[in-house]
Amino acid sequence: MMSAILKFEAVAKNYKSGPSIIHALHETDFEARKGELIAIVGPSGSGKSTFLSLAGALLTPSSGQIFLNGKDISGLSKKEQTELRLNEIGFIFQAAHLVPYLKVKDQVSFIGKRSGTDKNKSDQDSLDLLNQLGLEARTHFYPKDLSRG
Repeated sequence: MMSAILKFEAVAKNYKSGPSIIHALHETDFEARKGELIAIVGPSGSGKSTFLSLAGALLTPSSGQIFLNGKDISGLSKKEQTELRLNEIGFIFQAAHLVPYLKVKDQVSFIGKRSGTDKNKSDQDSLDLLNQLGLEARTHFYPKDLSRG
């Protein structure tokens, strides 16, 4: 049996709100394996965003352990979390989070350049990706000129 790529063991996330504690995610066990397609569904406030933020190393769990490719990522420092997101995790956020004054091609190549990739390689990789996505005609558009779809 293939081992889990992402695994939660009794993961919980709590927040303090004055004297109260908000339990955003109760103790959760979860496993995802390579090739699986998984939908995280539930009503508003059920912990979906918290779960995904924990899985993506955007948040640190209050308790429990999270494993990514067999490595415990639960207690990583902020710097280590950033490195992990840069090198091993991809996100598509519900909100756009685009820089309004950067064109599409520059939005896509920005992370490559920030990670130390050669500018020309980062630019070419960005154009290749946009072509694969069928967005080559939009490379010189600004976010305000794009459809939300």
